[in-house]
Amino acid sequence: EGEDAAQVSASSSSNKYSGTLGGVVSNPPYIPRRDMAGLQPEVGKHEPHLALCGGDGQGMDAFLPIYKGAARYLVNGGFLLLETNGGAQAVEVARRIREFEEKSDESSSISDPATSSRDPENKSPRRVFVDVQIRKDLRGLGRFVSARKGTC
Repeated sequence: EGEDAAQVSASSSSNKYSGTLGGVVSNPPYIPRRDMAGLQPEVGKHEPHLALCGGDGQGMDAFLPIYKGAARYLVNGGFLLLETNGGAQAVEVARRIREFEEKSDESSSISDPATSSRDPENKSPRRVFVDVQIRKDLRGLGRFVSARKGTC
């Protein structure tokens, strides 16, 4: 109802979405599989495994689908805010988002810096996100990664 109205919707990467978004906020599963056994009992015994476990390695399996979807559906200037495990994981998520590129051809193919090398055929990929920052939680740990979608 009006310019300042917000519409909140819950979605997962398995859902089909159509339209555009002004912002994406996510608290994805980010705990590395190797750390799951050591969780505090009030977390590990009561929260669904699927909501916590971010996969092998650094526990970042859920991040690529989120920022890839944000690149596709955010309006120019739209915001992305992700909670991470903090520390090195936040630094790595910020780096990947900062380096995330969209090719300038008609296919609008998006490449992830963690898994792809530069395409020599594409002379002018553009970075999708700008103003990428790591933000601190209440304990002072750099836990949240924020970014805005740049303009075309």
